[in-house]
Amino acid sequence: MPVSIIWNHTVTEFSPNKPQNIKLTGYGSYGHGYPLNLDTHDVCLLDRGVVKVIAHVRGGDELGQDW
Repeated sequence: MPVSIIWNHTVTEFSPNKPQNIKLTGYGSYGHGYPLNLDTHDVCLLDRGVVKVIAHVRGGDELGQDW
């Protein structure tokens, strides 16, 4: 499953093999995807070292109707 990973590189040294605090979000079903956006809560979390991960579940509209 494709994901988007967002982190503040000045605060967090991200590595897939290192335990991280993450906020995992996503939705993709019936042609409705999850928008790629940041709100003020996300910015506060990123400044505290949290990594935001958005899962692009099959069925969303990110890669078109055929996907």
